[in-house]
Amino acid sequence: MRSISALCGVVVVGGALALSSPAVHAETAKGSCSGAMATAKSAKSMYDSYDRELRDLTNQGGHPDRSQRDHLGMLRMKSDNASSMANRTCGKPKKSMPKKSMPAKPRPKAMPHGKVKAGSGAMSAASGPSDLALTMSAALVAGAAGVWLLRRRDDEELG
Repeated sequence: MRSISALCGVVVVGGALALSSPAVHAETAKGSCSGAMATAKSAKSMYDSYDRELRDLTNQGGHPDRSQRDHLGMLRMKSDNASSMANRTCGKPKKSMPKKSMPAKPRPKAMPHGKVKAGSGAMSAASGPSDLALTMSAALVAGAAGVWLLRRRDDEELG
């Protein structure tokens, strides 16, 4: 009886949430783009002004301490979060960054070749029968140990 009432409660709450979500989203989407853009602009200006203050301090011969650098990092994080939220809210496409040419890395003389086996469940090499047998036996041993422990606990509680 208890499980039926719990199931009915979950269905009612889930239905209410499913039906109310599109209406709430449509209502907030109207003014959210301009609000998100204003928040991003405000966060960017706060970061830029504090960055300018620290640069002026450095140019005058001073050194920003750790708390000031941490605060600058926090402002940058808030600015980045606000601008990415504005991009998601307004649906603006991300600007593609131009590719920078990286210097070529020297290659090692001996390159690996063939399939790479990285263990059980690895995606680079097919699993053989021994891997499957090992996995199945480990699962069976774990299940048997769990059943044994549960029975042992029940025996201790009873007697």
